[in-house]
Amino acid sequence: MKRIHLLLYKYRVLMGVIPVAIGLLYFVLDENKRFSKPMLGTGTVVMFIGIILRIWTAMYNWENINSVEPIATNGIITNGPYRYCRNPMYFSAIILTLGFSLIFGSWQVVLIAVLPTIAVHLHQIYVEEKYLMNICNEFYDTYKKRVPRLLPYRGKVLDIPVQGKANWKRGLQRDAGPIFGGIVFAFLIAILMPFLRYDYLFLGVVVVVTVIINFIIVGKIKSDVGKVKMIPSTAPPYVLLQPLRYILFSTKKYIDNLNIDKEIENPVILDLGCGPGYYSLPLAENINGTVIAMDIREKMLQITQNRAEKKNLNNIRYLKGDSSRIDLSDNSVDLICINLVLGEIVKMDESINEMVRILKSMGRISIMESIFDDHYLNVQEVKALFEKKGFSFELVEKKKTYYILEAHK
Repeated sequence: MKRIHLLLYKYRVLMGVIPVAIGLLYFVLDENKRFSKPMLGTGTVVMFIGIILRIWTAMYNWENINSVEPIATNGIITNGPYRYCRNPMYFSAIILTLGFSLIFGSWQVVLIAVLPTIAVHLHQIYVEEKYLMNICNEFYDTYKKRVPRLLPYRGKVLDIPVQGKANWKRGLQRDAGPIFGGIVFAFLIAILMPFLRYDYLFLGVVVVVTVIINFIIVGKIKSDVGKVKMIPSTAPPYVLLQPLRYILFSTKKYIDNLNIDKEIENPVILDLGCGPGYYSLPLAENINGTVIAMDIREKMLQITQNRAEKKNLNNIRYLKGDSSRIDLSDNSVDLICINLVLGEIVKMDESINEMVRILKSMGRISIMESIFDDHYLNVQEVKALFEKKGFSFELVEKKKTYYILEAHK
């Protein structure tokens, strides 16, 4: 059952897009279906209500997507739309889906599009709430009791601190693509309605519509949006060790670029957020030093240890813990490897302070980020995190799908 939950969470976007595309195809292939002005008008209005709600929400949660710090100590936004429901972003996605579907005037399209979207978001809400309860404890529990989960109404939040500030510019920047796509789509249908021939025109644009749905309807722009900065990766080990990953991210090339074994005798390397040991094991195999595999999940450390024992590797230490409290001595680490993990860190400032503390005077941090990662941070965002701590930077490698940046102490 747990594996099913993980798969649902990992592939929720795909599960939302496919049913909507099927619904559109059903509409397109039915020669008797035609747009009607009442349904077109109703659907457009509902869709724009969803867009407005989405903009309002983005104004408050833009900081939680890719900023340096969580928006507040507890990481929970209670201002703006979050005073009326705990998940306004997901509510706006459902409203958008409903409006988009109503435009077609087909109850079959509405059912095929809306029900899977609701199901996907309910599961996402379940995963996020479980995590929020673990890190925010009583504060989130109080907020949860006073503000509804999805259907908005005035919550009893007068005794809860107002957290989060609006930023129109960043909010609009974040959602510019889906907002523009929704507006263009609605107006094109309104203008071209008298001339539309479904059997020819829509079969040609259904792929474009599906892409728009991916960004507008499902409610996923760049990363998971909750009331905390990021939710730790829930990807199961077999996903993190899949063969495709070895093709996309060569461990041999990565280690060669590090070149640490030639610079330092018996280096100490911390693999922060090691997962099932995708990088920890190759590092231990190819470097004459000590690798510390650290992860917040005991299961991942156990998998890493089991894999290391099969390879007879005895130069790996295992450390369970949070990056904001690293159980290592000051000035004890030569290199910290953070691969596809940085965006998942919740307490970013505390974590970077810990990295500074444990790094030796000439130590460095190797950071890999990929556009395939839900928690992707671009080069400028990563630099913003570390430069205030006095780090200098070297862009080791930059490809279309990923980059490797080194931060030198």
